[in-house]
Amino acid sequence: MTMDFVGNEKVADFLLNKASGGLSHAYLFVGPRGLGKRTLAELLAARVFGVEIAKLRSHPDFLVLERGVDEKTGKTNRDIKVGEMREFIERLSLRSVTGRGVIAIVDGAEMLNDSSANSFLKTLEEPPKGTTIILISESETDLPKTIISRAQLFRFNPVVEAKISAALVRRGVSNIKSAEVARLAHGRPGLAFDYISGKGDLVGWEDGIDRLQTITGLSFAEKIKKMEDLYGDKSDPVAQREVIRNILTAWIIAWRDALVDGKDWHGISVGELRKLIDRVRSTISDIEGNVHPRLALENLLILIP
Repeated sequence: MTMDFVGNEKVADFLLNKASGGLSHAYLFVGPRGLGKRTLAELLAARVFGVEIAKLRSHPDFLVLERGVDEKTGKTNRDIKVGEMREFIERLSLRSVTGRGVIAIVDGAEMLNDSSANSFLKTLEEPPKGTTIILISESETDLPKTIISRAQLFRFNPVVEAKISAALVRRGVSNIKSAEVARLAHGRPGLAFDYISGKGDLVGWEDGIDRLQTITGLSFAEKIKKMEDLYGDKSDPVAQREVIRNILTAWIIAWRDALVDGKDWHGISVGELRKLIDRVRSTISDIEGNVHPRLALENLLILIP
């Protein structure tokens, strides 16, 4: 297995061994962020084309569709628009430039709205000859069954800490720091690798755990004040939701660690922690839906002792 990919080796081996021939017309990679779904898709494309991953973006037979940015506001769109999908389908209809086929990625397939998903069905079922479409999604349940039925499904599972830690050591990180980051990554090697590069969710998760320690035991008004800066640019609800989701994920990790150790958290009992974890999961679902992130977070803060 290449050093660029950690965890879910059976899936990776199966697909990479087919790079020289025998790829299916469509695959669906499902699992939380940071498990290597996009990385494997790019590794597969690079092997098919015989190039380095760094050169994929300029390769004429490598296509990527993901949420676009609104030209007027500069904000990330909430979904993948039908116009973006139609342009993607038109590009797929063109013949391979290199003669090695086309690899097309739809990253964030759960962000397809009804119109863009419906317009994609025929192409997904019968793409041009030599084309492989890879759908990447965090949630299988958020995808229409008509999309799922047209692709070969691979579920990506969390990776054990030891594998993530060993991979970090190979990248020059100390043993102590590797173990710490692997634990914080909670089974997601991609998050760990981003962290050691000074970016990604784990940077936000550390901040989230610090905030949780700070607000525990404060009055509701004091909690609100401590969290005020999280709301950032209120005109960009997509970015706002992402920041708060990272914070809440960090809280789940901190409380889970306490449960594993059989300890309370700053006076919050084990039984209360279990209830709070369930409530945080519910709050994340609300935020990913149509509930305003500030309202959802404030309703949660009321429950934290």
